[in-house]
Amino acid sequence: MARVSRRRLLDASLLAIPALALDSDAQAPRRSALHIVCLGAHPDDPESGCGGTLARYSTAGHRVTIIYLTRGERGIAGRALDEAARIRTAEA
Repeated sequence: MARVSRRRLLDASLLAIPALALDSDAQAPRRSALHIVCLGAHPDDPESGCGGTLARYSTAGHRVTIIYLTRGERGIAGRALDEAARIRTAEA
């Protein structure tokens, strides 16, 4: 019996979701690509919260779009709002 690891369990469970199966993994004919839209309150929230899942969808051939609802202007203590927003926008 093959040894079960957390990584193997995770990979197997994600590949059970047809939208996340890679073309080479798919048993059934491929459905059309999805357009995944992820909303985040601040720059880096979507990446920090579900970046791995977004990467898996992208690798599986789906279109991924991330939308930030603010520019993160309150995210840097001691910086003016406009300056913080410019920095966060550049990071995003």
